[in-house]
Amino acid sequence: LDRIAAEGSRLTFYISKGGDLPALQGVQGRIGGVGSHLEEGLGSCLLQALQEKHKAATVRCLGAYVAAGAQRSAHELIQERVLRPVVSRQVAAQPSGTAATDALKPLFDAVLAAVRTDCGFLLDQVRGMEPGRRDAFNLPALLLEEVDLAVAGARPGAYSPGVPKAFRLNFLAAVAFADSLAEMCPSPAVLAAFRTSPTHTQFMKRWNLSVYFSLHFQDISGTVEARLGAGAPALAEEGARFALAGTQALWEGLQAAVSPDVFLGPLADKFFKLVLQLVARYASWVGVALEPAGPQGGEEAKAGGAGGLGPELSFKVHADIAELVQALLGEYLGAWDTLLDATVEGVGSDVRAVLREAVDEAAAALRSQQAQLVAGVAGALSDKCKESLKFVRGIIATYRMTNRPLPSEPSPYMASLLQPLTAFLDARGAALDGGVRAALVHGTAAPLTTKFAEVAEDLLKTVKQTDATLKRLKQRQQAPGADDGVSDADKIRTQLFLDIKEFGRALQGLGVAVEGGDGFGPYLALWKVVAPEGKDAVELL
Repeated sequence: LDRIAAEGSRLTFYISKGGDLPALQGVQGRIGGVGSHLEEGLGSCLLQALQEKHKAATVRCLGAYVAAGAQRSAHELIQERVLRPVVSRQVAAQPSGTAATDALKPLFDAVLAAVRTDCGFLLDQVRGMEPGRRDAFNLPALLLEEVDLAVAGARPGAYSPGVPKAFRLNFLAAVAFADSLAEMCPSPAVLAAFRTSPTHTQFMKRWNLSVYFSLHFQDISGTVEARLGAGAPALAEEGARFALAGTQALWEGLQAAVSPDVFLGPLADKFFKLVLQLVARYASWVGVALEPAGPQGGEEAKAGGAGGLGPELSFKVHADIAELVQALLGEYLGAWDTLLDATVEGVGSDVRAVLREAVDEAAAALRSQQAQLVAGVAGALSDKCKESLKFVRGIIATYRMTNRPLPSEPSPYMASLLQPLTAFLDARGAALDGGVRAALVHGTAAPLTTKFAEVAEDLLKTVKQTDATLKRLKQRQQAPGADDGVSDADKIRTQLFLDIKEFGRALQGLGVAVEGGDGFGPYLALWKVVAPEGKDAVELL
């Protein structure tokens, strides 16, 4: 049989190379008839050998097909007479439904079971052939082609991405089915041919993953945008992980992108890009909230703190960002690592490093907004504290022409000067970490102290001018050498000095280093304005 097949192949080769020669033109018809007769005989012999499960005959027939260069004919015969009946029986036996209920996994499992039972003999014989002939038969590709055509004809709705949940399950079942067929390949060469075959390519193209992703993109991003685009930040529902509804909506969107019911390995890059887009949209939302709320950033905006949010809401945003950044860099990246390990082959450390770098960059942008929030809150608290500075000028009325004794205690307004800041800090307690608390205290104290110095300097100038005028008048009325004792100006200066010392102690109690040459700069400037001559160094006792 091998000799006859080899002779037939040789004659066919002669015709293909020298068919125009007179000696061969007359026998082309006879040679073609010999080839057809050989293929017909081989087909009958192969089918009988398979039916009787005759190992030697099956291997001989398959080898003869290779020797004759008629593998295509063998493929067509096996596909039509062996595989197609098996697939057709299983497709007919499995109930079909709508696109939403047309699950393919039971069908694929049934086909695989039937192939192992009804076609296992053929697969075993091919696997046992010598490599040169074994690799000529790609039975998994033939089976995949039959299944693909049968499913497309009987259940076209199963390929539709219109019902994403059913589509995802069917796609995963199809990938698992193709992987099972790949395991049937008898050699690496056949496996490579199977993966790159037009049949496999066509089968995978039936699954419109871009439409599937678009549907989920619209769903996830639309839900997040509906919350972020609703206007000013609002509180989340009770029991939510985050304080604000916008942050909670973002987190739910991020979770949806890596949900086992949504995520697909071939779309990993698209879903990760969606994650970065969602975080960027959230950062933009926070940025809008940080913008001045009043016209041209006037007094109305200043009163609100961070973009008109107010200190309370600003720190809720701050706390949400802190929790979000921690979650992104911790559990969320961990979820991505787990997903990639389970769904994508060959993801190395370099790819994971790129993913982490992208998330780090997004987290850094959010952290910068945290600093802006703290600065905004500090500015708002500072403005509230400055309201008490209007009482500084009341020192003049207290001691001018009143015969009061030299002061020994700070002014009453000092008790309320830092009250907005201390009340805000006390309300949060341990909720503020050390770095945020220090930034808030310094951010509030710096502009307040600078303003205090401006008010004190203006008051002392007024006192000095008034005192000079009064001295000239008294000199005209008093005898030379008369002593007035402690003047009203001295009392005013003493009271102001007592006030800034009390202010320094209050700042020191909040953690601001005011003493020493390298102390708090704005306070050192205030001390130089108010302190008597000879007291250049800060002494609060």
